[in-house]
Amino acid sequence: MNVIDFFPQLGNLKDITFIGWWILFITFSVIQVAPIQVNPWSTLLRWIGNKLTGDLRKDLNSLITNVRRQTILTFARECRQGVEHSTEEWNHVLQVAEEYEAYCTKYSIKNGKIKQDTKFIRDLYQEMSRTHRIK
Repeated sequence: MNVIDFFPQLGNLKDITFIGWWILFITFSVIQVAPIQVNPWSTLLRWIGNKLTGDLRKDLNSLITNVRRQTILTFARECRQGVEHSTEEWNHVLQVAEEYEAYCTKYSIKNGKIKQDTKFIRDLYQEMSRTHRIK
């Protein structure tokens, strides 16, 4: 005896599949509402979101890293050329340098030129702070 003989009102495989999806949907909904920390809808949607935005995140991370790097290089070049910067600009570039160094440490990236420019910026900041030349 097969399933269709046992449940003649089901008809065909499409009906069985349709009922199966509804049972699955109701089960997921009940589990989602339950106080247990198993959230299949959240997990499923997070997985789909990660698959859809994975490449975008990599590109965005690369762009942010390049902007940080360029900010440090530009600021160091401007300092060498004698361009004066405000306190806010100094604070910003020092924060960017910290973020970039943390990123390089996290992903084991060598950053010779940036390391030299960051040291130059910090040394110049210390010197200008001692002589009260930062505006």
